Amino acid sequence: MMWITFLLLAFICTGTADSLEGWNNVTKDKDFEWDLEANPIQIKTNSKASNKSEIYVYFFKGNPNPSTLRKDMTIGYLTIVFSSSEETYYMSKCQIDLTDNISLEDVNIWTIVKTDKNLTIYCNGLKVVFVVFSDSSECSKAWSGNKVEYMSFGDEDNASDSYRAGIYSTSRLDVLYTEK
Repeated sequence: MMWITFLLLAFICTGTADSLEGWNNVTKDKDFEWDLEANPIQIKTNSKASNKSEIYVYFFKGNPNPSTLRKDMTIGYLTIVFSSSEETYYMSKCQIDLTDNISLEDVNIWTIVKTDKNLTIYCNGLKVVFVVFSDSSECSKAWSGNKVEYMSFGDEDNASDSYRAGIYSTSRLDVLYTEK
């Protein structure tokens, strides 16, 4: 029995990280079903600040399939732009431009957590953005009460490599994640 356990552990440890950790490859402009309030999303990038690249994610309140008007289903979008000296965060309809200079690793895991009242972004477990929807009437109208059911990585996105479900504890405002 011990030998079987050892073989199982050896197999698990030598498997590919992506298959074991549930990472999905990013496909641009392809909508995928995602309940963001129930499942925070983690996005893996390998972008350093000097790359001049960006994460660009759209959020939809229903299935933006061809039989519906895509613009009627769109809640908004989020961008994180990497430049030579800082990261700039923009969330549509919230009139929020945030700039931060955090130390990026070779591989970074960005976690997006949305509740009915706010949106939080973490980079490698460190909180970098906290947006309260009620701070702006336009932001509140767009994001509060609109449950994200579908998402899409925009054609503009040249930083996101893969994504997976994040682990979020509702008893506290932080994110738990597994190592890269």
